[in-house]
Amino acid sequence: MSSVAGSTPMNIAWHPVYGQYYGGRGGNSSYGGIVWSTSGAVLQNLAPINTDLRSFFYNLNTGNLENVTYAAYGSTSGYRAVLLNGSGLFTGNYTNVGVTLSGLADAQVAPAYDAARNLLYAYASGNTVTVVSPATGLAVNSITLDLTAAGSPVLPSDVIGYDAINDALISYTTSGGARALAFNATTGAFLASVTLPALTESPSNWRMGYANDQLFIYNGTIDSYQGFAITAIPEPGTLSLLATGLIGFGLFWRRRSRS
Repeated sequence: MSSVAGSTPMNIAWHPVYGQYYGGRGGNSSYGGIVWSTSGAVLQNLAPINTDLRSFFYNLNTGNLENVTYAAYGSTSGYRAVLLNGSGLFTGNYTNVGVTLSGLADAQVAPAYDAARNLLYAYASGNTVTVVSPATGLAVNSITLDLTAAGSPVLPSDVIGYDAINDALISYTTSGGARALAFNATTGAFLASVTLPALTESPSNWRMGYANDQLFIYNGTIDSYQGFAITAIPEPGTLSLLATGLIGFGLFWRRRSRS
């Protein structure tokens, strides 16, 4: 499998127009980015990707794949539109949106995007999610996750997912078993958990993404992302979730061998 250079795997984004997934490693702008097809075939490995990646997300309101970098809360160059070619592949170029995301929780967070509300959700640690306006860069609210109701789980730091269908913030834990967790995106109330079959990786920082109704979790043992389809099951007055199992996407992140 083709390699991608770099340090820490970040999140994964889905582009509905091109029907492709996007990801990369963070820690330095010289590290690599990768594009996959819906079947998990590698369409592109690009190094350098020219961004110290924290998160990618598709912005339905602009029609752009967008990127938040390290320390985006201190510079207008930290929030950018990703310039893709006609096949939806990276060019290594970006256009600054021109907004300093000063409301982000810290320099390291990988925010998720809510297109309907035009908001960013930024989680660092603990039980607080900071809500940031991408239009102004300012924090407009905070959400307290009810972790007690979820069994006091340990969550991966500096990353959160957003599920537009269920209007839920998504994370995962291995506390009390490997589970995906859903919280109300307005109140932070615990909504549901779902068992993640075959997941052995404990939460760390970043290394998680929610895209195209699927939860992707990086597994360091196999240097690959594991993908789980998360489906809502309608029940009167409740939200129930079902993980339909491990998706064999082959989302590999194998590093280049050192010479």
